[in-house]
Amino acid sequence: MPPLEPVDPPEGDVVPYPNDILVLGDNRWLTVTGKVITAPFGDPVDLKENTRAFWEGAAARAGCSVDSLRRQGPSRGATEAVPGADRGSTSAPLP
Repeated sequence: MPPLEPVDPPEGDVVPYPNDILVLGDNRWLTVTGKVITAPFGDPVDLKENTRAFWEGAAARAGCSVDSLRRQGPSRGATEAVPGADRGSTSAPLP
């Protein structure tokens, strides 16, 4: 049963919803699994301090940091940031 009174938002690091995708700019998004995509399949969200640790982990699975992914821009293809893209893979293996 849900609480009857309002609940304060969580403090500290939190995990985004599974269908959230981080807006990188230049028509690129980062999924929770660490895949950089060029079509928004999910719910776009902006980087917040309480989700930064999670998105940094997702970016690490893509072989980069969030800041470097945001700086890359459209000159690099989305799959170039993902290890194994030259072999036809579009996502990095999970640890």
